[in-house]
Amino acid sequence: MRKLNEIELELTSKCNAACPACKRTQLNIKGRLEINDIVLTDLQKAFEAIDLEDADVRFCGILGDPCVHDDVENISKYFVDNKKAKVSIYTNGGMRTPKFWEKLGHISKINSTKYRQGLTVKFAVDGLEDTNHLYRKNAKWKSIMTAIKTLKDRNFNLVWKFII
Repeated sequence: MRKLNEIELELTSKCNAACPACKRTQLNIKGRLEINDIVLTDLQKAFEAIDLEDADVRFCGILGDPCVHDDVENISKYFVDNKKAKVSIYTNGGMRTPKFWEKLGHISKINSTKYRQGLTVKFAVDGLEDTNHLYRKNAKWKSIMTAIKTLKDRNFNLVWKFII
């Protein structure tokens, strides 16, 4: 069995935002963006014979936001439960309901130990309430803060990642 220590996956090319500097926004304007999602069964086949225990698995977005993917909860659960990986989800956080964020928190809680965090959400929030919308178009500040508060209130491991 092959062992990997880290991997970065782009689960989707869908995004709720239209950030001005984003390649996705530029491709979309030109009508050259193909919308695709990676499905769980394809990921299961691809990683079947790969040991990911304690590997850093990052769901990032060059063209899409992983939290817009319809099945991100089950995909996260697969990597955390079945592959014993440490999953980080990078998101602008400006979508979904508190119930969604609670589900992610639950996935992390049941798979975290004193020495290992199963799932972490890293929020890409640039600026504050009065400026975030300049950099993260369509990412609603109230939704972002609801997501952060929902996870924080449940002692979930989260990170606020921002450009200074």
